[in-house]
Amino acid sequence: MTRRGLTEEERFWSHVRKTVDCWLWIGAVSKFGHGAFHRSNRQRVDAHRYAYECHHGRIPVGLVVRHLCNNAGCVNPSHLALGTHADNVADRVQAGRSAIGQRNGRSVLTPSQVIEIYRRCQSGDTKAQLAREFRVDRKTIREIVNGDTWRYLRLLEKR
Repeated sequence: MTRRGLTEEERFWSHVRKTVDCWLWIGAVSKFGHGAFHRSNRQRVDAHRYAYECHHGRIPVGLVVRHLCNNAGCVNPSHLALGTHADNVADRVQAGRSAIGQRNGRSVLTPSQVIEIYRRCQSGDTKAQLAREFRVDRKTIREIVNGDTWRYLRLLEKR
């Protein structure tokens, strides 16, 4: 029991608002939008990780707890699953929550410009010529052509 007469787990669930679908954390939130809970020993833990452990047991080293509902504030144990970091990134991309393309704050090109750069390079224009024309570094052109950046555009074209 804590000084307020609640167990750690009771204190945790007192910060959750259960809706029909997601169970929303209404306590403190981290900069990533996840709930932040302090255990009785003062150790901070992500709320969704705590909820997972309460219902499913320990989280193996190297795995993350994924939100199957794509709601970072959800702590509903039935919406949480273990996976790798790569699984979690794939979930984020599929849900459209990644800072790719123009959503990346450092982007200076539009998707149509990137497609034009790729096509023109395939047609024989030099990377240096394209870099000058689009006012970007040759490295940027090379990364587009090699598929290191903006790869999703080429994947969308193939559909």
